[in-house]
Amino acid sequence: MQVLKKVILILVVMTITICDMSCDIYTPSLPKISDFFNVKHAIAQLTVSLNLIGGSLSGLLYGPLSDYYGRRPIMLIGIAIFGLASIGCCFVNNIVMLIIMRLIQGCGAGVAGVIGYAVINDMFSGSEECAKNISYVNMAIAFSPAIGPILGSSIISHGYDWNVLFMVISVLSVILFIFLYIYLKETIVTWHKDSLNFYYVVKKYVNLMVNMRFLGFALIYSLTIMWVWASIVNLPFVFIKSMNLPIGNYGYLIAIHVISYVIGTIINQRLVERVGMNRMLIMGLLLDFIPDIIVVIFHYAIKLTPLLIELIWIPSGIGIAFTISNSMASAFKEIQDSGTGSAFIVFLQTFFGALGIYIVECFSDGTIIAIAILPIICSIVSIVIYTTLRVTRKEKYIE
Repeated sequence: MQVLKKVILILVVMTITICDMSCDIYTPSLPKISDFFNVKHAIAQLTVSLNLIGGSLSGLLYGPLSDYYGRRPIMLIGIAIFGLASIGCCFVNNIVMLIIMRLIQGCGAGVAGVIGYAVINDMFSGSEECAKNISYVNMAIAFSPAIGPILGSSIISHGYDWNVLFMVISVLSVILFIFLYIYLKETIVTWHKDSLNFYYVVKKYVNLMVNMRFLGFALIYSLTIMWVWASIVNLPFVFIKSMNLPIGNYGYLIAIHVISYVIGTIINQRLVERVGMNRMLIMGLLLDFIPDIIVVIFHYAIKLTPLLIELIWIPSGIGIAFTISNSMASAFKEIQDSGTGSAFIVFLQTFFGALGIYIVECFSDGTIIAIAILPIICSIVSIVIYTTLRVTRKEKYIE
């Protein structure tokens, strides 16, 4: 049984990593895509934000469907959609078709986080053990934001076109589907064979939204993802365009933040059972925004460089690891239907992620300020939510 759990955890890591990489490998090419299609930066960024929206909306269906039909068949369907759309992205010849293909790709990729984290919750109880295993998975997945930009920026800097990036993702998606088909086993122990109709699905999501403790922890998780995605998508324009960072160096610079995140997940694994999820969460929130206050101050005091910014952000990488692992595990602890709960969390995170990208784009002046201010705001709001949860009683489910 332990061997089976390890195999499934590896499959979850592979699935989420490859689906995430479809954005991570792609973001360094956004300035080049903007020039290639002769469109504004905001239009090029739609290929990311609509991809996230596709993932969030499809995830709302994947969750209840996986509770009813099982994790395995729904995972295979989602990855098939993801792979076919990735192939389609290789052959588009205008920005509109690229946006459409990316939207469909996102609809497929939405299955990864929803089913992946639901599978973890199926195998481990909603407790410190679940948080520990989520942390293990997140640590492995963390290499995607490092490997993706390095691979993407290297391909582009060597003169290859941006669609080669999607060829890489297409090959990886085919390999992933084969492995899932062969090795992924069903993990549901207690089946929820209620009638699968519109009213029932809506009622399940309403139950989640009135469960204030679940909603609070889900919002903390999503607000963190909000500023993380806003940074990922907007940093190439600031570092490469405004600060003249060579595109070939971009991925290596981003790896600094990713390494700090991996360190944070290791620390979380070692301390969470001893210290507790709540204390680890509040430590993470503090580490998330303090470095950005320093970045804002330094922006007006000295001349910032991309390297200096990434070095200042090292503590926030550790904070992200603390925040997302413990907020997600705390949210799962409050519910029974992990598939629907996972879908709702993924919906929130991708919706907030797309919103964060849009907000930073609206207020961006080409400097680091808009990117640095959003984490400060999101973390303060999260601390307020957490403080409220400390004195709020758990709401009852709708009957």
